[in-house]
Parts: sequence; structure tokens; C-alpha cells
Amino acid sequence: MSGWQRIPRRWQCPGNSICTFTVTCPRGLVVMGGGVSSGGWGAFAPTVIQSYPDTDRSWLIILDNNEPFATIDVDVWAICVRRT
Repeated sequence: MSGWQRIPRRWQCPGNSICTFTVTCPRGLVVMGGGVSSGGWGAFAPTVIQSYPDTDRSWLIILDNNEPFATIDVDVWAICVRRT
């Protein structure tokens, strides 16, 4: 399939925090999906609270880092396609 891009971003979320992340598609593209991957495991695994397109060009993630002390890496991406 041509005409699409995966736009990845990496952030950090401090321990015991709720973090919000947004990935925006380049001009001329619209968001068709998105996702998140993060560190953490077991009882302290992070919880994705929300994951949705918040505009026609951006994907939003709200994540709860349940780890009391550790900052975790959070990878968020948007799948963007050409506007027709």
C-alpha cells in the first residue's frame, strides 16, 4: 500500500503519573490509526486509559504509569494516509 506513513515518537512517563501524548500527522495526511507500547510489567504494568484520534490529523494516548518510582519509556505512533 502506498501513500501512508507511520509517525513514531518516544517520550518518558514518570513513576506514579498519568501522562498524555499526542502524535500529529504531517500536513496533507490524515490519521487512520495509532498505538502505544511501553515498559513495565506485572503488577506495575502501565494502563492505557485512552487511545483515540483527537483531531483528523492526530492520535492521542493517555497512560497511567503504575510503577511507583520508575520512569518508563513510552512509544506512541500514528498511522497517517494521504487525504483524498
